[in-house]
Amino acid sequence: MRHYFLLHIIWGLLLIGCSGENSSKETSKNPYSGSEAYSDSLNWEIRHSNNDTSIYNAYTAFLEEYAFIDLKIANLYLDSLKLISDRNPSDFFVGRYHLSLGDILDFEGKAEEAEKAYQTSIKHLERTSSSGDLSNALNNLGYVQNHLGNDLGAIACYERALQIRTDDRDSAGMGSTLNNLGYVYDLKGEFSKALKYYTQSMQIRMAIQHTYGVAQSLNNIAFVYQTQGDIPKAVDYYQKAIRYFEELQDTMGISTCLNNIGILYQKQEDFDNALEHYEESLKLIEQGTDKESVARTQSNIAYIYLKKGEFDKCRKFYNQSLKYLRNHGDKLSVGGCLTNIANSIIESGSNENPIGYLNEALTIYKSIVNQKGIADVYLGLSRFYKTKGNLDQAKAYAKQSQEINEELGIPEDIKAGAEMLYEVNKLQGDYKEALHQHEKFMRMKDKIQNEKNKSSVLNSKFQIEYERQMVKDSVKTAAEKELVKIKYENELADEKNKRFLLFGGLGFLLVIAVLLIVAYQRKRKDNRIIEHQKIEVEEQRDQAKKAQFEAEEQKLIVEEKNNEILDSIQYAKRLQNAILPSTSIIHNAFQDSFILYKPKDIVAGDFYWFEDLEKEQVKFIAVADCTGHGVPGAMVSVVCSNALSKAVLEEGLRTPSEILERVKDIVIATFGKNEESVNDGMDIGICKIYNGQNKLEFAGANIALVHIRYVAETDHEFELDNIKGTKRPVGKYKVDIPFENNEIVFGDNDRFFMFSDGYADQFGGENHEVSKATGKKLKSSNLRKLILSIQERSMAEQKEYLDEMFYQWKGSLEQIDDVCIIGFLVG
Repeated sequence: MRHYFLLHIIWGLLLIGCSGENSSKETSKNPYSGSEAYSDSLNWEIRHSNNDTSIYNAYTAFLEEYAFIDLKIANLYLDSLKLISDRNPSDFFVGRYHLSLGDILDFEGKAEEAEKAYQTSIKHLERTSSSGDLSNALNNLGYVQNHLGNDLGAIACYERALQIRTDDRDSAGMGSTLNNLGYVYDLKGEFSKALKYYTQSMQIRMAIQHTYGVAQSLNNIAFVYQTQGDIPKAVDYYQKAIRYFEELQDTMGISTCLNNIGILYQKQEDFDNALEHYEESLKLIEQGTDKESVARTQSNIAYIYLKKGEFDKCRKFYNQSLKYLRNHGDKLSVGGCLTNIANSIIESGSNENPIGYLNEALTIYKSIVNQKGIADVYLGLSRFYKTKGNLDQAKAYAKQSQEINEELGIPEDIKAGAEMLYEVNKLQGDYKEALHQHEKFMRMKDKIQNEKNKSSVLNSKFQIEYERQMVKDSVKTAAEKELVKIKYENELADEKNKRFLLFGGLGFLLVIAVLLIVAYQRKRKDNRIIEHQKIEVEEQRDQAKKAQFEAEEQKLIVEEKNNEILDSIQYAKRLQNAILPSTSIIHNAFQDSFILYKPKDIVAGDFYWFEDLEKEQVKFIAVADCTGHGVPGAMVSVVCSNALSKAVLEEGLRTPSEILERVKDIVIATFGKNEESVNDGMDIGICKIYNGQNKLEFAGANIALVHIRYVAETDHEFELDNIKGTKRPVGKYKVDIPFENNEIVFGDNDRFFMFSDGYADQFGGENHEVSKATGKKLKSSNLRKLILSIQERSMAEQKEYLDEMFYQWKGSLEQIDDVCIIGFLVG
């Protein structure tokens, strides 16, 4: 998944924040590195497969990987896809080719050409049944349209893609599209909607253990909280995101978080730390191909040099950034850089006129309806006219900026606008309005820089002298007049007091002395009470801090343990994925087939197994149900799958019953190494199919083979035979019954099915509100009848129907076991 970055401007600052995603490039791990075993598998597919679809899929996988590393190599794979598309000019291949073409054009920064390619892709894919590719094309078109400033078009594409992915139960795709919807609303300044979609995306990704997606969502949520001024929440989410990105060794993700932490330092006016984080971020980004993000980070560095007064370095980085963004960046990025350059000219006191930059930025922001950008330009114009002494123009633009910023509710921008109006009103002599704007400035400053944020985030030191000076300046003229009046009145009072003291004398002084003694004693008593109360409050505060610390410590311990458990489950998932054969290889081996595989948990005890011995003109396929489900079942499945491969590939066994006998011995030996008795094993059905012959062999251990015979002369056309397996598992058993081998001769249109017990044992019923106590099992006999009733459908349609019936039967009840059903038509 390529990283895309969101642009924001806070007085010259470009923030690399929320990620938009191009779903056809999405991966659950670091997108810059692929598994060596996976690459070997793709190369084998390209060299040995005679199926254009399989070869096309392999080339596409390589293209997506190299798009992050080397665009020249990625373009070579694109040329290979074009050759296959030209050889097979169907809607399916032409649509997929233009989808990949759009991806490469987007990586090259050619957004308008990418938009046309995606539109062509959608036109062709809408005429196919490939809903996954269609949703990818819609999602990617949405990203490009958002990139070009068409946010309404982007939302329409994303919502359509989301509906398709929801219908397909594509959780990973749903997470990606929800994230992209959040990205659009974030750019529009609708932060509550952005948070809603980012949170939904994160919840789905956590549910499917999509580590990379979770990291992206955490970073995006942090960015919204940062924009809203909720610094503690922002830092908490950034830290979580960095942990995920470091686990994935994702340099681009880490660089994004480093950049955003740099922004936090910048907001606290710690420019040295901000610059350090931006430069670290830039080093990581430069390792990839995303030059647009390089340009945006350069703009952030330029802003820091602006604040440090190093104007030559500032302009150098801004010019580098603008040069690239004009050719390859989105309109929002160009507008941001133009605004920043104008602000640098104003602050440096240069003779260069910034109006051209500001007007061009304003035209861009109005064309894409970006209110925040418009407000930033108005504030820049206000600053410029203030430096030129045109206070009426400065005030008018500052008011327009403030109206927009108060609607958006961004504390930093409200604070900047209030500061500008304070300065302009003070210069015009409108001290009442100046004080009003100063109060607003201080409210925003307190909200952004309160003591809690300073201590828990960056321990920054803030100055209050500025506040005192502004108050002093705002009342200076009035204070001078008041001092003259007070001085005159004091002189008169002094004369009267002298006469009064002359006659009042000692009596008055005596009364005063008595009163002072009484007041002093009372004050001492009050001070003792206050000191005692202060000590009690401090003790209570210390206890509260201690309790809070202990709670946070326990929270971290729980999170760490949860992460360790999730890591273990993820590792088990990777092990199980390694033993499962590619579904495309199985589909290509038969005239028609399907695999319905529904683990109860993230990993499963059920698995399927396949080997195609092309030289011997035979192939084996099996469905297995190991002891247990979840992580324990998955561990047993790895042992059993390896035992099958050893018996067939290493020991050369070819008869299904002999294979099961040998697998039984291996399983018993594996689990019998410990002194404790372990009765783990599996139920299994295995078929040996002879290529080019209407014959197969079957052996089962508590799993049957369902044979659907096509009988054209009968009324029903299809008849069902249930070839039962041997009544024992593969593993330890009280009676060592040998496995029975069955030979079956079949017709050209006959179909075969094998399934574990998870589907048939599921509790449910026609009433979706049934409980486990009132529900009933579907049972194997009813499942066989259900399979027989749908034989007029294709295998893909049968899979979809069985999947839907399972959800209808289960209703609101929990899935009780893993489900695995395989159906195939030999041809």
